[in-house]
Amino acid sequence: MTAAVAIAAMVLSGCGGDKKDGVAPLVKPVVTTSAAAGPFQDLTADEVLRRAETSMKAASSMTVDMSFVSDGKPMQIKEALTGSGKCAAAMRIEGTAFQIIAIGTTGYLKADAHYWETKGGSKGKAVAPLLAGKWVKLPPKLYAQSGFDMLCTIKGMIGTMSSDDNEGTLVKGHPTVLDGRPVLPLIHHKSGDVTTVYVTTTGNPYVVKVVTPSGPDRGSGTFGGFGKPAHIAAPPRSQTVDLSAYTGPDGDGFSV
Repeated sequence: MTAAVAIAAMVLSGCGGDKKDGVAPLVKPVVTTSAAAGPFQDLTADEVLRRAETSMKAASSMTVDMSFVSDGKPMQIKEALTGSGKCAAAMRIEGTAFQIIAIGTTGYLKADAHYWETKGGSKGKAVAPLLAGKWVKLPPKLYAQSGFDMLCTIKGMIGTMSSDDNEGTLVKGHPTVLDGRPVLPLIHHKSGDVTTVYVTTTGNPYVVKVVTPSGPDRGSGTFGGFGKPAHIAAPPRSQTVDLSAYTGPDGDGFSV
């Protein structure tokens, strides 16, 4: 797997702000070494990872649960995504929590008054009481700039996660069982850090867990729910506020 944590860290820490280049990913696609006997014995470690990522991109739905530390900040994200471009996510960075629903290119965000005070610039204090605890429909331009689209589509997430493919070494570990499922660990070594990526060995290959136990961007992520129905819909209009009513069509003055 690749830059899942880098993506989430960028979105959660910036919440649509600057895209920092210095955040290391939880896992990067890497240069392969040997192809040991066992599951996928005719494939190199890199080829196993690529095959798993291809299966994930083709899935009609999936779930993600990540918990990690980036730049000393604890962050969490839980979400369900569909291949048709729907997403429901709950995120937290330190003490700030918010929720997202995405239906294609339309994004809705729900957060407390403090969040909107900090994201609304000069208008923050005035609009925070009107937006707090409600689903806020984001102007299309603001949503497109937020970075949430990288987290809220399967192809977008996996595609970005596999963007760096020539760093470190990736080797096969010994086949094992994880949560009752046979898996093949793929072990990534880079700059003294070790990350283990677990790929299922029966049925379609999927990455189901990624673990970096130590380092500045330590954490873990689990992936599941492949192909299971995910019922995601836009929030009720009665609970929705259109941010463009306060900012204009482009969300000027706000960052999310």
